[in-house]
Amino acid sequence: MINNTICPYCRCTLEIKTENNARSRSVEHLIANTCLSNKRNKGEGEFYACRECNSAKSKLDEIVGLFTKAQSDDQYFAYKSLEKTVLKNKSIPYRYEAMIDSAQNLKEGIRVNLPLTDSELIEYADYLGKGMYFIMNGKVFNPSRFVMIIKFLLKSFIINSKVFTILNKAQTQLKI
Repeated sequence: MINNTICPYCRCTLEIKTENNARSRSVEHLIANTCLSNKRNKGEGEFYACRECNSAKSKLDEIVGLFTKAQSDDQYFAYKSLEKTVLKNKSIPYRYEAMIDSAQNLKEGIRVNLPLTDSELIEYADYLGKGMYFIMNGKVFNPSRFVMIIKFLLKSFIINSKVFTILNKAQTQLKI
């Protein structure tokens, strides 16, 4: 793990970890545990980020983890991951309802729109780009000297039709 003193995302000076301090350092997992089937422990991150940036990225990590796991070949794993994320508060947030409502039946499975806004998708790609730059170069990305090019091909993904059917039934039951 890189023992850095500057947040690679917002470029603030990191402070020693203290309660309720947005600038205190926090272990950053560039590829979040929510996207992985085998979790790492807190000390196995790539670098430190400020608590504010790490928290903002974590909210997006949860959503990215959802659609990453939804594409698994293991239907049970995919369903359980979707169920845990979408139904954890006994309600389905609007973003997931919109994802389900966007479903299109295709030969290879069900195509659904990503449950992210355009600005959230760009923000997440910005986190990943800055994090990768930091890991590869050992220094913080400088936007006044470099340009980051982000290219998106599709804003949708394919999930298994059986997983989608179960998730759609759960959504219907919660609305009743």
